[in-house]
Amino acid sequence: MDQKKEDQMQTNSQKSGGHGNKKCTPIRPHQLPIRQTALLTCYMLNADVALLEKGLENTRRQLQLLQMENFERRLEQFCQCLDRQRARVAALSADLDTDLNNI
Repeated sequence: MDQKKEDQMQTNSQKSGGHGNKKCTPIRPHQLPIRQTALLTCYMLNADVALLEKGLENTRRQLQLLQMENFERRLEQFCQCLDRQRARVAALSADLDTDLNNI
């Protein structure tokens, strides 16, 4: 009689989704009806897609940061080159002024 009562409690616990005092056995996909299996599969696939989308968004953010760093580095190099060119033009201009004054 007690065994039958324990079995009934375990069955009720499994049906309600609760854990109760008894150990619940996990439900395996082959134990579910086809519709529930399909819904469970869709749920799992949607969760996988959500994780992939989050990973993709993180990758995009990292790429944007790398592109910004690369752009900033290239801009700095360009500014340094521009400064060197300005210095050369200033030196040539000074030489030209000196040459014109010597004429």
